[in-house]
Amino acid sequence: RLLLGQRVAVALRTAQRNGSTFALLFVDLDRFKNINDSLGHAFGDRVLIEVAARIQQALREVDTLCRVGGDEFIAFLQEADAIGAEIVARRILEKLAQPFVLDSVNFSLGCSIGVAMYPADGRTLDTLIQCADTAMFRVKERGRGNFRFYQPQMNVDLLSRVKMDHAMRLAMEQGLFRLHYQPQISLMDGRLLGVEGSFGVDLGLDADWAARAIAAVGSYGEMFDRNLGASSKLQIERGLNNTWDKGGVLYAPPVR
Repeated sequence: RLLLGQRVAVALRTAQRNGSTFALLFVDLDRFKNINDSLGHAFGDRVLIEVAARIQQALREVDTLCRVGGDEFIAFLQEADAIGAEIVARRILEKLAQPFVLDSVNFSLGCSIGVAMYPADGRTLDTLIQCADTAMFRVKERGRGNFRFYQPQMNVDLLSRVKMDHAMRLAMEQGLFRLHYQPQISLMDGRLLGVEGSFGVDLGLDADWAARAIAAVGSYGEMFDRNLGASSKLQIERGLNNTWDKGGVLYAPPVR
């Protein structure tokens, strides 16, 4: 990390004089935790050495690679433009997509890469790292195993996600989630076969983020299972599943 800081400092002074550009690639390994958990940290360290060697093969001699976290690397591409950064990112993806073999153990990893460009995305090392990290996170969100360039809108989206997370947790704490039961009716004889449960809540979000909030419920699995499951059991025990409004929906009391 010290060498990275020194080389970027030199690149910043050079770029300010001649108007050149450079790129920072934030590389995060996919599925590395599985390797550490199943085969141990000593084995994982050897994997990281092999990963670093493969990434280095995708770089030029003038570029710099450093490890900044457990399974995170930063590649500094000296005097590279966006096209050059894309070429290197694709090379790294290709190198790490190839199967690994250590101690007769065959496994696959892959990686997600965020790219930040100087001066478009930042004028300091810390800012560029933050931007590249944000872009990498967006890759992780959308399936992994790819790369993306940083865009300012990503920070806006990240702030919205923080607000959504806070709103959902606050709504659960305040008992604002409401269960809605819809009957399952037999088309043969009209008998009530069961009920389907869903939830409703007003988080004060626009339509797009409300949809994302619903999609994000999976990340709150244990909390929803505990609270909504208990409420559902209570309503059924009270026999309320036979009391429907004209629209065929039973409204349960707020979950508390």
